[in-house]
Amino acid sequence: MVRRRSRPRPTRKSSPKWAGKALRLLVEEGDVVKSNQLLATLDDRQLRLQAAQARAALAKAQRDYQRQVELHEKGLVARGAFEGLKFDLDNLRAAHELARLSLSYTEIRAPFAGIIATRSIRVGQTVPVGAALLRVTDPTPLKASVFIPERELSRLQVGQPAGIQVDALADKRFLGKVTLVSPTVDAATATFKVTLEVDDPSGELKPGMFARVGIVFDRRADALTIPRAALVENDDVRSVFIVAADKARQRTLTTGLTNGGDIEVLAGLDGSEQVVTVGQNGLKDGNAVRVVTLDVDAAR
Repeated sequence: MVRRRSRPRPTRKSSPKWAGKALRLLVEEGDVVKSNQLLATLDDRQLRLQAAQARAALAKAQRDYQRQVELHEKGLVARGAFEGLKFDLDNLRAAHELARLSLSYTEIRAPFAGIIATRSIRVGQTVPVGAALLRVTDPTPLKASVFIPERELSRLQVGQPAGIQVDALADKRFLGKVTLVSPTVDAATATFKVTLEVDDPSGELKPGMFARVGIVFDRRADALTIPRAALVENDDVRSVFIVAADKARQRTLTTGLTNGGDIEVLAGLDGSEQVVTVGQNGLKDGNAVRVVTLDVDAAR
């Protein structure tokens, strides 16, 4: 297990390009939204009037221009006057498009499909241009980065399954897989970086959470395992104490894979021994010990 922060999901803010008063809020934090979905609107009454004026002026100019075209074709309108009329029409057309564009700025829309992560706006609030009113987070995929000891490099490969747990959701276990194994080892820490993709379709995991990541290196049937808590570690030597004839006897172990709180024993035990799991760090080989059986029902 490696405890590591999850990497932030892709997040973008939704900001207005026009200053104004918030008129409607259509989403709450945690809502799932589609790309370009309308999230909020600003007061657009003034801009609507300006757009209507521009539309009316353009319509009149188009009618006038069409009449002048007919007269120009008959040679009844001077060339300079006709070109001036066309110039005015082009200006009014641009003004109308600008009014429509400004009106569209009063709509705050989702930049992509995702989940509303934060909402820092309320109805009636006057907001400036560029203010981060809402933040939309992409719920998938969530990335987690872990740093693994270099001795494990040869055992890791893309596609290996993993299990992820976080303290905030202790009763849940999320599945993931290895998507990238860095070939470069950090000389300072003797570790290399592994990136995982975590399945979280409901969006329960949040960016920055500490995660405990267990990567499945291999699966072995009938493996002999003991609690990792029973290990006594001195430098690179691992051992346990067993009980034999009411005395503690220390056994040096060769260990293998880990699985949560358990560790595989490759050599040093045959599975028939009683292993000391509490107080072993204070023992010495040959100390007298007494096996205590805990009455689980009585202890409850």
